[in-house]
Amino acid sequence: MADGGVDLILLDVMMPGMDGFEVCTALREGGSRTPVILLTARDDLDTRLEGMHRGVSEFLTKPINKPELFARVRAQLHIVELGRQLEVVERNLHALRRDALPPRREE
Repeated sequence: MADGGVDLILLDVMMPGMDGFEVCTALREGGSRTPVILLTARDDLDTRLEGMHRGVSEFLTKPINKPELFARVRAQLHIVELGRQLEVVERNLHALRRDALPPRREE
């Protein structure tokens, strides 16, 4: 899955076929940097560490607290927007540097 058009992925650990960890691993191996919020009934250190190693951005334990879910979604979307703004700044900086270089003299 390419990052285009998807700003955030909300996954459950327990899903048929592939679990949420496997999906996250596949996304990261495919080059996706899209933030992943993982929902889980297991609130233990091993589960969180496994998720971190697989590229999970945030965890929420069930039962889901809606205000907390919305706050985490907003925070992750804010990070995505900051990343986009940084890319624009970097492109502009690169263009300024390129335009500021004196023309090469041919010898």
